[in-house]
Amino acid sequence: MERRVRKWLQALRQEGYEAYLVGGAVRDMLLHRKPHDYDIVTQARPEEIKQVAQRHGWSCTTQPGEVFGIVTVQVEGLSLETATYRKEVYGKDSHRPSDIWYATTLQEDMLRRDFTINALAMTAEGRILDYVGGQRDLKEKRLATVGDPVRRFREDGLRLFRACRLVGQLGFTPEASLVQAMPQALSRVAGISLQRAVQEGDRLLLTPYAAEGLQLWKQTGLAAAACRSRKNGVEVAVPIFPELVYWVSPADWQRTLAYISHLPGDLTLRYAALFYPFCGTSLPPAAGNVFTADSWADIPAQVLRRWGKAAKEVRRILWLVQQSQTVLSLQSISEEVCRRWWCREIRQGVFKRKEQLLQAVQQMCAMVRVMAAVQHLPFYERRVAVATRLPVETKDLLYSSALVQYCGKDTGACLQYLLRQVQEGRLHNTASVLEQAAVQWRQQYT
Repeated sequence: MERRVRKWLQALRQEGYEAYLVGGAVRDMLLHRKPHDYDIVTQARPEEIKQVAQRHGWSCTTQPGEVFGIVTVQVEGLSLETATYRKEVYGKDSHRPSDIWYATTLQEDMLRRDFTINALAMTAEGRILDYVGGQRDLKEKRLATVGDPVRRFREDGLRLFRACRLVGQLGFTPEASLVQAMPQALSRVAGISLQRAVQEGDRLLLTPYAAEGLQLWKQTGLAAAACRSRKNGVEVAVPIFPELVYWVSPADWQRTLAYISHLPGDLTLRYAALFYPFCGTSLPPAAGNVFTADSWADIPAQVLRRWGKAAKEVRRILWLVQQSQTVLSLQSISEEVCRRWWCREIRQGVFKRKEQLLQAVQQMCAMVRVMAAVQHLPFYERRVAVATRLPVETKDLLYSSALVQYCGKDTGACLQYLLRQVQEGRLHNTASVLEQAAVQWRQQYT
C-alpha cells in the first residue's frame, strides 16, 4: 500500500474511526497493477474528517462533493478522496442519486456499488474485506454486478459504459446475466450527455482489450442508444452509432476487431479501424436497402461530426479510413507509383507541413501493416515510407544561401518550381542539384 494512504488510514483509526481503502485501487493492487488514484471510506462525518486532517497538518480541499459526504485530503502532496459511509437511491437523473444518506457500516456502503471487483475494501494492514465475492471474480477474471444487474444499470446509466470499459481494461469475461441485463437498461442512456458517452468511447478504444469491450458495446445495443445533446438551446436525442449495430456485417465487424486488437494505442488509428467497414464501395446485403455507395462511405464523417470531434482530427481519421485500402493495393506497384500517389496527396492540400506528412506516414504504416497481416497480404513498408523523402513546402528543400543570393527577388517563384521538380522525382533534394536547376530556371523564365 502507498505509504501516504496508510498514514491517512492510521490517522483516522487512531482517532477512533473505521477507515478503509476501497474501489479500483484495491482491485488494481490485487491484480499487481499500480493504482491511478485512491479512494477512502470511513465512518467519520465530513467535519470530523476535516478535524483529523487539520490535527495532522494536512489540508482539505472544499468541493461540491462534500454535500455527499466527500472531502479531499492532501497528505504530503497526495490527494485522497475520503467519503463517509453512505447509501443512496436513484430517481429520474440517469447518473446522479436523487437521495443520499449516511450509512453506519462498511458493508452497507459496499452493497451500493456497481461491480463486485470494485466493492472490495482494504485495511491499513492490507487485510481484505469482501462482502460480494469480488476476490473470487478477480481470480476467475469475471465481471459481475453487485446484486441484480438490471437494477444496478437502471440506477446509473454510466455503468453500462463502465462495464464495456472494464472489459476492455482488464480483459475479463462479463457474466451472462450482466450481458442480458444491459439491453433492459438502455432507456437510462437518454439522460447521459453525448459528450460523456463519447469520452467513455475514447477511453474504451485505448484499453488493452478494446476489442472485447467494443464487442459488448455493440452486442448489447449500447452503441445504438440515444444520448442527450443541446442544439440551439434545445435538448435533443442523438444516437451514438446505430449504423454500426444494425448494418455492418458480422465478417466486417470481426475484421475490424482484429485490426483494433493489433494496432498500437493511438486513438486516431483505432478510430480509423473502427470505421473500416465503411471504407469500401461494397455494401453489406442488409445495408443495400437503406444506403447508396456514396451515403455508406459518408457515414464516418457524419458520425465523427455528430460526436463533436475536432475538424483536424476528423480529417486525419477520414483520410486513414479512405486511403488505407488504396495504400494496401499499392504494395504490388513500384515505388515510383507510390511516390506519385503521395505527391498527389500533398498537392491536394492533405498535408501542410512536413511533420504532418511524417506523422501520417507513421500512422499509415501501422494501419496497413496490421491490415496486411489480418488479410494475409504482403506489406512492403519502404513503398509507403518513400513519402518521408518528399518535401511538403519550400522550407523542406536543402538549398544554400548562395541560391537565395543568386535568385534575389525571384527566390520565392524559383523555390516553388524546385519544390514541384523534387516532388515529381526530376531533381534530387541536394544543395548542388538545386543550385544548378535554379540557374537553368532563371535563364529560361526571367
